This record gives sequence, C-alpha cells and structure tokens, in this order.
Amino acid sequence: GSTDSGSTDAASAALLDIDVSSATYAGLAQVGGMVAADLAPGQKVVLVRVANAQLACLSRVCTHAGCEISPEDSGKWHATPWQAGSVKVPGNTLECTCHTSAFGLDGKVLAGPASKPLDVFATTFDPATGKGKVVKS
Repeated sequence: GSTDSGSTDAASAALLDIDVSSATYAGLAQVGGMVAADLAPGQKVVLVRVANAQLACLSRVCTHAGCEISPEDSGKWHATPWQAGSVKVPGNTLECTCHTSAFGLDGKVLAGPASKPLDVFATTFDPATGKGKVVKS
C-alpha cells in the first residue's frame, strides 16, 4: 500500500492553526496586533500581525533575562522607528520592555542588553479567510 496520502506530510504539518475570528487570536484581527501562544509544551511564542497578509512568529522568551515578550507581560510591537536608549531602532520590531532589548522580525538583536537572537518560526496567513498557520520551516 501507498504511504503517501499527500495531506499528512510532516514538512507541511502546522505547529499551530490560527483563526482571527476565534477569541484566542482576535488580537491578530488588526495589523499591529499581538498574541501570545504556545506551539508545544515549553515552546512559548508571540504572534504579530505585521501587515495585512503577514504574520510573524518569534520566541517570546527574551534571551537576556527570560522576561516574557507578550502583550500581557513585557512585550511591545513598534510599527514605526523608536529609540531604545541611545539606539535608533527601525519600525516593525519587537521590544522586551524589561530592559529595552529590541528584536527584528528575523529574531536578530537590534538593541541590547540581549545578545542572542530570538527563535523565529515560519507562518502562512490568508487575510481573506483570517486563517493562518505556524509551520515547520
């Protein structure tokens, strides 16, 4: 028998299904919205609606002191450029408000004290349906 059903390919399996019409992900209904989620036990992430058709998914545990970069805790999304101490940080960046570390959408540190990047996860999003996925990259 064939083991290729075409729909259970592990490479395309969603780590998380997102639907902005559900209360869980309602915060992503608008561009700039942020929602904390868990991909698996211990895999804490923050989802950001970066643009109409784009979601970003990054680890929400700051690499500096372990603060939670989430809307309920120490996370802030900046759509426009901002100042982190003496560092001018571009827009579309995530701030850990514990100690003002800044991270780009690629997880890279743009302003310390954090020195290690955040893990980034691939996403898909269809603004017509309001549905998306965090996928294995």
